[in-house]
Amino acid sequence: MNHWSIESLSEKMHDFCNLSLTGQHELLEYMITYFPPQKFKQQLSMRSKALQNMENAKNTLEGATQSFPSFIEANSIDTNPESLHGFAFVLTAGGEGERLRLSL
Repeated sequence: MNHWSIESLSEKMHDFCNLSLTGQHELLEYMITYFPPQKFKQQLSMRSKALQNMENAKNTLEGATQSFPSFIEANSIDTNPESLHGFAFVLTAGGEGERLRLSL
């Protein structure tokens, strides 16, 4: 398939048949111009690889436990630059890692 047709596009697009005839033809022209079948297949392949990479990342972290550094009360810290040498401030964010598609 080197070129989209109404039939080939309707097989790949969800709910294509419910578009108006004008909408179908506009979408067909857009797809022919900007998203030919070869590009569509390439995008599907990259999507599959990305999903597999996501699963591999989840499997890599299987059984991992998250550890945290020791906690110091903020009011007990001497803010003198010399006394802060070798320390770091960690600002944590809430959530379960949804944006990265994995959770520790």
